[in-house]
Amino acid sequence: MKRLARNSVWVDRYIHDLVSGCYIWIGAVTSAGYGSMWYKGKAVATHRHAYEKVYGPITKGLQIMHLCGNRKCVNPKHLTMGTQSDNEDHKRNHGTFNHRRHIAQEKCKRGHWIIGPNADVWIEKNGHNHCNICRRIVQRIRAARIRGEINAS
Repeated sequence: MKRLARNSVWVDRYIHDLVSGCYIWIGAVTSAGYGSMWYKGKAVATHRHAYEKVYGPITKGLQIMHLCGNRKCVNPKHLTMGTQSDNEDHKRNHGTFNHRRHIAQEKCKRGHWIIGPNADVWIEKNGHNHCNICRRIVQRIRAARIRGEINAS
């Protein structure tokens, strides 16, 4: 395994937490809490950049997971590749899944429950919930438009 060199891109951008072993990014951070930096004219996620520098290219369709659960960690030993499903399972097991987009999405935009015991949902392969009540409403509207019962506008 190659080492993560403290070259000009990384110099003084992370600190080593001796307790957790994390290399905590102290540069720019996204609104979701992940490290971010400019590299070759593009904004890149620091954990993905660190992984690629040490292990090579990331397989298309896979994500980089933080085994430590710390979004700011850039320690390659704490990073691994996995599917979105693997990543979400790991976050649930590690207790780091409660990102605000998952918490806030208890109801659909029309107020129907999409999580909990009274939820009427269908779940995509990527884990997103969709309201079946709203889906049926949209299907009825489309069918009525096709039959010419309502205007297309």
